[in-house]
Amino acid sequence: FEIAKRLGLSEVIVGDASQQVDQDNDVNRIIEQLEEQTLESHKRLDNIREVEQENLKMNRALKKLYNELNREKETELNKAREQAAEIVDMALSES
Repeated sequence: FEIAKRLGLSEVIVGDASQQVDQDNDVNRIIEQLEEQTLESHKRLDNIREVEQENLKMNRALKKLYNELNREKETELNKAREQAAEIVDMALSES
């Protein structure tokens, strides 16, 4: 802009041009910031999706384990009931 002033361009025109360049720089800076924020948001979203998949996987594993434990519990309870019934039957037959 100094060259334009030395060449005799109006200070109003030079000032307007300088303002325009400053505004363009501000806009470019804002665009860069938005692009960085967008990239960061995408990274966070990818991370959230990974964590969500891991949570679903763990949830399935826990449900499977819970069901297995319930089956084992029912099996053991049935055995205990059968043994108790046998003991009661033996006690009744002896008396």
